[in-house]
Amino acid sequence: MKFQTILFPLLWFATANAYGSFPAMERSIEIDGNGCSDIKWTVDKEAMTLRIAFKSAIDTEWVGLGISEFGTMKGTDIMLVKMIDNGADEPSFVAEDLISTDFVKPRKDILQNVELIHAELDEDGRIHALVERPLDSCDYDDIAVEPFQQSIICASGYLDDNNEILYHGPAVRSATTVNFMIDEDLFYGTIGFSNHSNEEIGKTLLDEQGIVTLWETGSGGQDHVAIDVQLPKITLPQDKVTSFACVAFRLPPEIPVRVIAAETVWGDGKIHANTGERPSYIHHQTLYQCEGDADHHSVVEGQAFDCEFKMPDCPMALGIARSPRIKGPPGLHLTLEPGFYVLQVHYENAARATIVDDRAGLRLWAEPPALPTWTNPSRFVTLEAYLDTIHVPADQNQEEIEVHYQISGEASRAVLPPDGVQVFMNLLHMHDRGVCGHLQLIRDGVHVQDIINTISFDKNSQQPNFRMWKYLPGDTLVMTCVYKPQKDVDTYGGKAASAEMCNALLGMTPPVPGFVRALGVVTPADQPFGKSQIAGGNSFAYDRSETATHAPTYKETKDFKHLVDHHMKFCELAARDALLTPPIRITDPGVNIALFQILVLAFIAIVSSQWKAIKNMACERTKRNTVCYVLELVYSTVVLPFLLADYMTLITNEQSVDTVDAELYIPTRTIGVGLIFLYLAELFYKQGIRSDLILHHVVAILMAMLCYVAGIETFSVKVATKLGATLCLMAGTEQPMYFALLLKNLGYATDWWWPKLCYFAAIFNAITKAALITLFAYMLAVSYRGIDVSWEIGTWSFSSWMQAPSWINANVVTAILSVLLVLLTLAQVFLGRVLFALASKYSHMVQGKGKVPSTTCTPSEAEETASSEIEIEEPTNKHGSSSCESDLWPDDISV
Repeated sequence: MKFQTILFPLLWFATANAYGSFPAMERSIEIDGNGCSDIKWTVDKEAMTLRIAFKSAIDTEWVGLGISEFGTMKGTDIMLVKMIDNGADEPSFVAEDLISTDFVKPRKDILQNVELIHAELDEDGRIHALVERPLDSCDYDDIAVEPFQQSIICASGYLDDNNEILYHGPAVRSATTVNFMIDEDLFYGTIGFSNHSNEEIGKTLLDEQGIVTLWETGSGGQDHVAIDVQLPKITLPQDKVTSFACVAFRLPPEIPVRVIAAETVWGDGKIHANTGERPSYIHHQTLYQCEGDADHHSVVEGQAFDCEFKMPDCPMALGIARSPRIKGPPGLHLTLEPGFYVLQVHYENAARATIVDDRAGLRLWAEPPALPTWTNPSRFVTLEAYLDTIHVPADQNQEEIEVHYQISGEASRAVLPPDGVQVFMNLLHMHDRGVCGHLQLIRDGVHVQDIINTISFDKNSQQPNFRMWKYLPGDTLVMTCVYKPQKDVDTYGGKAASAEMCNALLGMTPPVPGFVRALGVVTPADQPFGKSQIAGGNSFAYDRSETATHAPTYKETKDFKHLVDHHMKFCELAARDALLTPPIRITDPGVNIALFQILVLAFIAIVSSQWKAIKNMACERTKRNTVCYVLELVYSTVVLPFLLADYMTLITNEQSVDTVDAELYIPTRTIGVGLIFLYLAELFYKQGIRSDLILHHVVAILMAMLCYVAGIETFSVKVATKLGATLCLMAGTEQPMYFALLLKNLGYATDWWWPKLCYFAAIFNAITKAALITLFAYMLAVSYRGIDVSWEIGTWSFSSWMQAPSWINANVVTAILSVLLVLLTLAQVFLGRVLFALASKYSHMVQGKGKVPSTTCTPSEAEETASSEIEIEEPTNKHGSSSCESDLWPDDISV
């Protein structure tokens, strides 16, 4: 049992009385909307866990809170707490670990990494929940808690008749961003960002000459300024889904604008912070900084124009896509020099909403222009796939296709300063066919970090992550995009929403002259990389791939050491700790000690009570067999309750594996290891052991060891433990047989009741073995068909860092266990025949008034059957004597 399990109730009692139903937490945050409220948490950096409390909306039956990649349901790792009505006075609660990769009902993770610490229902029908999860579970289906701003969403709702969650609806959901690890408000504050509001800012700031006006908030010019850059009033066709509208303008020549944050603005100065909503049809806005004047770009300043196919060749300055206010690190600003700019707004009107006199745009928050800056300049650059190399062939099955490109080390060495640049923001960009994407940093031949590693992609909510990393000369970047093909139409690279891209937007400091965009030639993921280049100039001119100048640093992905190898030790230790499968510890010490004590005491009690009878046995072989019968009788009786309790949990149809309750697997694994040692001891302790018994013990040992090794090597703990538990139950349900054989050796075989006991033992053994062998075979069939998701831990849950062993997998384990099961079944059939023959023989003896036939008489048919299949001994009398000379009486029977 974990130390925290003992300590927490004491802390709970101490803090709950002082502060209410829940213990005090280190931090809290308010969240807009009705999805949940009262979010409080504590990060335990020693235990590497996040303990978080939240409560549901009024009169709901579930509440979920998730860490989201894009601030929406798509790409969210969810901690769910459900209230189950079990008919009792008080409801019960369960916690689940879910993953949502699309706008559909979330699915349960294969690995369950959320633990319910406490839950209760208040008088308003709100669920108050306290759960705990690892900061980083190394699970592909989980999103790690990291030391930068992350999006969180929450919702509440009802359950169906099967206690499954129903859709929450738009009225009971909430979203915000938070840094769980660092209190940014406390340490960074809001220097240069007063958050003052001014309704006058609401008007568009383009004057009649297309000049943006700076409007100060606060007083004395000490506060930040807001610059609203909006489209003139435009009306779009209701039946058109995708539109691009632009407007050209100038920033005043007097002073540069130092932008520290940006957000979406629309209408009469509306922003998300004031309204709690955002028009669904505004997809993203991008600001381009152009060289020259309007005449050079063939546009009229201050007038909106359709720019889907008429876009000035200008490099991008910044962009925002359906996200709340984006604010960079407090020590940085984005400089917008005086000059000519183009605002582009991408409309995606899938709902066919009416768009009349719309004025979407950007609100730029800037440092006070009258004050000297104390922050450092930064800029945004793009990683882009050459559009003429992107091709997603049509596929009726719509199987995902993976492509990649490389920005070579030679390209970065050619433009980056000796100390490199600091990257502070990373954003993935694709279109409709995008499924997920990855950006890998390769340094000195080692994959050292995943800059972007998403489980999904949401074109309609493209939010950045703020993972910080250093981009050094000679570093190689590998960009991977995964697409879902259309069924009947090929998809090619292009800027339209129906075309595809494979881009990343990076925020970096300091700005590097000549570095605006990095381009790479796309190739399928199983083929060598193509050329690349880093260049300045326009970010909206789609150059041809022939312009690429730098050969790839690494021809193929196998040429560098992957993160799987580089960081495998941390994740493997964490995973083994969570699943309680450390290779250096075969079982739990506490369970070992407790089980060993029970076995020793029970063994001593039985042997001491019959010590005189056992000691007086003249046949050493019979004596040793008797000792083994006592030991196996004690072992099977002691472990059976543990096995049955564990088995009820293991055989449930849950399509997941609970790492939180991994302690449930300890008894079965301990019993299995004990069974291996017990059989090994018998093989060396018994005298004159039969070949069929050797075969049985060796087969059982091999099966148990294979189950154990499969669980350790593949992390398929649940299926391996289920198979091992079934095998242990075969040995754990043999008490009638051992009891009958023990009584026979102690001299009770010729009593009238013993043959009946032996018949019962034979029938009981046949029924239990037939049932368990059938169940074992069924589990193997399920495993072979791939239904048991436990096998997917190595191939899916841990696929980001674990290379699944090729020598042991579901097919290998199933094939070997199937062969061994046939051999074990034959041994069990033999045992059944022997027990029936033994019972029949002693039944004849009892009917013959207990007279023991001489060794010279002709044995009965049953005796012949028994004698021909087993080695036999003379039965001892009730005083324990035996000559060990007769070959009529079967004794050495053990399975």
